[in-house]
Amino acid sequence: MIERERLANYLDSAPDAGLEAELANDAQAFGEWVAQHRTDRLLRSLLASQQEIRDSILSAVEAPSLDDLKTRVLKDVSFPWWRIGWGIGLAAALVVVVLVLLPRPRSTVQVGNYTGPATVRLADGTQLTLHRGAELRVESADGKQLTLTAGQLDATVRHQPAGQPLVVRTPLATLRVLGTAFALDTGPQRTRLEVREGLVRVEHAQQDSTVEVAAGEFVVAAPQTELVAGVLPVGGRPGGSALPTERVFSDDSPWNQPLGKVRYVDIESPVFDLAGHGASVVPASHFQPVWVAQAGDPPRRMVSRYEDRVLETVPAPSIGERRPMGTLVDPVKAVAYELVAPEQRGEDIEVADLVRHDLRGPGIPPEQCGRLWSGLPMIAGIIRAGELEKGIRHALSVFALHAGLNRHAGNGQPFVWPARHMPIDLRKLEYMGTTGNVCYGTRLAIPRDVDLSGFTGPALAIARALQTYGAFVVHSYPTAPNDGQGWKQPHLQFCADEPMDSTDWQRLGAEVSKVVLRLKVVTP
Repeated sequence: MIERERLANYLDSAPDAGLEAELANDAQAFGEWVAQHRTDRLLRSLLASQQEIRDSILSAVEAPSLDDLKTRVLKDVSFPWWRIGWGIGLAAALVVVVLVLLPRPRSTVQVGNYTGPATVRLADGTQLTLHRGAELRVESADGKQLTLTAGQLDATVRHQPAGQPLVVRTPLATLRVLGTAFALDTGPQRTRLEVREGLVRVEHAQQDSTVEVAAGEFVVAAPQTELVAGVLPVGGRPGGSALPTERVFSDDSPWNQPLGKVRYVDIESPVFDLAGHGASVVPASHFQPVWVAQAGDPPRRMVSRYEDRVLETVPAPSIGERRPMGTLVDPVKAVAYELVAPEQRGEDIEVADLVRHDLRGPGIPPEQCGRLWSGLPMIAGIIRAGELEKGIRHALSVFALHAGLNRHAGNGQPFVWPARHMPIDLRKLEYMGTTGNVCYGTRLAIPRDVDLSGFTGPALAIARALQTYGAFVVHSYPTAPNDGQGWKQPHLQFCADEPMDSTDWQRLGAEVSKVVLRLKVVTP
């Protein structure tokens, strides 16, 4: 008979070649070894953390028997190689399992209130993990109607039958879920949803605003404002050397690559009327100003308007009153911070959202997804200071009339490469057209064989850039009401980082309106 102590030492990884030989030839000894091994596994589960045991048991709540449940726990839980006597360990392990199991699992969750930390498993297998302080109410016996009144939960939702979504309500939003994984955090002043898998339709509880949020995207609901949605950041924060002086983003970025051998087709749209409405060039300070940090600028906190957190702390000048959008450039780190609705508040800058762009990267999604509806960065195609005089050596960005874009032009989607899907308020999406060949990401350009000799000055600089690099459609704007004064809304709009008083914008717009008549759609 092999001594039990010798078996215990062997289980603790003590080398014993002779024991292995004896086990191979002694059936009784081998049986005892197996029993000892099973005891060790059971005791390790006892000494593991309660959270590990609880998680394993919760994952097995549909087990048909206690024996099956114990088997799953012993299989799932990892544990240290500590030892106790055989009989005491078995009894203690059974006590732990029984205590954790109370109350016994049910096939359907009951209507009522649940407070975190807790895990709630619905009848269809959907699992909701409530963080500490979260307050959830199950409104229906089938678990299809839920209300998260406060706190945070993580959800893994099983695929829902057609027309029967899981509905989760918060004080500020209603989520309709067809099968996905997401994180939801709510309070009296904001609800934030981050989608990890699948698709969630979000409706604001107080505003006429609805967004469909896909994997890798987020949405924030706040009082008295439309839903704010965007793409979750990918990767870490960049570091590096000084900001390039001539161009931003890498040399092989599509923003910096001249047009090669491409095919051109006419612009097709039932709404675009470039001959009758033309284009305009607007100063960046009017809509999306660019602020560049200078030596000696104080570090300022970028504070979320809808969440109680600091998004970033960077050197920055004072930016003044609220703007719809703007870009703060840190030339030391070669980072551009895209700011949504920024506003100076004391020494802080309050923003609705912040997106980081590595100015040495490609400047395209998904790694660098901006807040324009194309997902492309605001700073990428802006005509930068001095370029109207010395020449433009990069592609331009252009805004287009919303109704002139085809929301199905990109294989059934409102975008083509290098743009990407962005969560857009569904009302705005419905205002787009359904025919034509222009959508977000479409590249417009003047063919190489077109004579530009009729243009001079800033208009010629823009025309040459359109002929050499083209322009990407990055955003759109709604149709303006008729002012009754004969003003015609431009159907395309370029942006230049020039002071308001440095350029005759009206004259430049008239010249550029002639330039855009030569534009075509670039196709592969």
